[in-house]
Amino acid sequence: MVSQGVAAAPIITMKLTTIEYSFKLLTPCFCGGADNQNAAEMRVPSIRGQVRSWHRKIADVTTVNRIWGSTDGDGGASRVGVICDVLLRPNPALSRACILPHKNQGPRSALSADQVFSLKLQRLIGCSSNDWAAAQNAIKLWLLIGCLGLRANRAAGSVWPLDTDQTENKWVPQNAAQLGNTLRNLGFRWPVQIIQTPSGTTSEELRRLASDTVKDHKLFGNMSPRQPSPTKFKVIEFNGQPHLLVTAPPSVDLTAARNALSGSNKAGQFSWQTI
Repeated sequence: MVSQGVAAAPIITMKLTTIEYSFKLLTPCFCGGADNQNAAEMRVPSIRGQVRSWHRKIADVTTVNRIWGSTDGDGGASRVGVICDVLLRPNPALSRACILPHKNQGPRSALSADQVFSLKLQRLIGCSSNDWAAAQNAIKLWLLIGCLGLRANRAAGSVWPLDTDQTENKWVPQNAAQLGNTLRNLGFRWPVQIIQTPSGTTSEELRRLASDTVKDHKLFGNMSPRQPSPTKFKVIEFNGQPHLLVTAPPSVDLTAARNALSGSNKAGQFSWQTI
């Protein structure tokens, strides 16, 4: 008697829904591991940390923990995946930059400006339609208002999205008015201003300007004891021209921040446009 073999069950492969966001660095990025001693690298955990931080500005903690994962309570595993690839390699000659450009101090390994990356957001099993939409909004908010790595509050690691979509779904703002509308549509309610620096000012000059802040812990944080700056600076870009953006929680008076930057820094002498 010949026994009949049991047919193997077919393997079903599920293709995850993925959305890709291309972005570039407008300023050097000091992103790396915990010791910050090795060569700078684009790290997904660092990106996720920044995205989570900005997502909390437009959503409650429970929602953020549910989408991005948490070890607290019933947060559980992340409902979205993040993958980052290099699209344009950096110039090796520009692989170091100064942490404090206004003092020409602290040269260290950095991802160079103009390096381009692909960020893929994946919808994992169990991610609802609402959570999937919220995750996309969080990524967009970070790309528009956030930075990455050390000195992220002072415009280092300024990221900016590239609109590679050739359809009517283009979303990257092309001017200040469009940026303001996009941020409001994402639910971002912090006041946002753009510092009107002279035409032709480079991204690195803008980073130097943002880095040279006076000592005022209520406006710009403190080193000891450690207090993150509530005022955030970032280099953005419209039609190839860099601009300097500043934002802070509603509890911070941006007029006071502007006045505090007067003097040797001279940022207070420029016009700040509310968007």
